[in-house]
This record gives sequence, structure tokens and C-alpha cells, in this order.
Amino acid sequence: MGWGTSVAVDGHLLCLDIKGNLFLMKPNPDTFAKVTDLPAALGDVKGPVWTLPVIANDRLYLRFKQRLICYSLKH
Repeated sequence: MGWGTSVAVDGHLLCLDIKGNLFLMKPNPDTFAKVTDLPAALGDVKGPVWTLPVIANDRLYLRFKQRLICYSLKH
């Protein structure tokens, strides 16, 4: 995944890399255990993304500079 930020959620890690790609990881000390990913979750970004992903009220919030993206986590 490279550099980025991570938050723990329901036994997983939600990781946002500095290019704006989002990864859901299952923590495992022996292997890289990616569950799924969302490439370009923030769209086209120019520069590194360092803001933590935030989950609140069944929504995922991602921010880069003046851009705020909200994804519904309900299915």
C-alpha cells in the first residue's frame, strides 16, 4: 500500500494512501491481507493525501484540501 493513513474499524484497517486510493485490510502479521480496494476514492488528486478516513453514522468521509467525499456504508 505504501505511505498513508489508517483507522481501525470492526477488526479491519481502513487505509487511505497518499494518492487517494482506499484499502480495506484484515490485520495479519504474516501476510498482506487486502479485503478490497477503491482506486481513486478521492478522484484525481494533485499532491499527497494525509487526512484520516472518518466513519460516522454509516458514512465514510474522505477529505483532500477543499474536497470532501462521502460514501454511504449501508447496503
